[in-house]
Amino acid sequence: MAKILGWLAAVLLALGVGTAYRLPREALFERSIAIERPPNEVFRMLNGFVRFRDWAPWTAKDPGAIYTYEGPETGAAATLRFEGSPWKIGSGYHRIVLVVPDRQVMIAHELGPYRGVSRFILTGQAGGTSVDWSLEVDLGMSPIARWRGLAIERDLDRDTRAGLAALKALVEKTPPEPGAILRPDSAGGGTDAP
Repeated sequence: MAKILGWLAAVLLALGVGTAYRLPREALFERSIAIERPPNEVFRMLNGFVRFRDWAPWTAKDPGAIYTYEGPETGAAATLRFEGSPWKIGSGYHRIVLVVPDRQVMIAHELGPYRGVSRFILTGQAGGTSVDWSLEVDLGMSPIARWRGLAIERDLDRDTRAGLAALKALVEKTPPEPGAILRPDSAGGGTDAP
């Protein structure tokens, strides 16, 4: 009987591992929000990590995490490292890898065992800015991570919604930079600053 149970457990384990490698390795989620401020003001929040913890959805999951800034304060190579509880957010980093002023910010993430990339596309429109956030996560080769990927869409939906709502609230309550003059945005019909 013990031998049969052992064989059955081995077969189930093999099926579980084999099936895991047929599951997608990447998860992609996209969300948008309209912010009632010009693209340059939204870009200012995204192009660095000084206010990142005020809007990023992961920071509230582990209030006791320790954060360290590296590199420049803004732009490509600006990095925010974190050390948190392995049961909450784990350890990793967020690093800006590409910026197009007032138009796009791309951030590479290492979130515990996962690696990912966020792309924020800013489009000026009447009354403010449309922010499109795409978050792509590489689940890696671990069969456990691949199975976890089946539920990650729910988590990404919750995280991107919460992050965009917090970003909108933060940008809209933050006063414009001193001396900013709003003008029509030639690329999108919204407003911008020089």
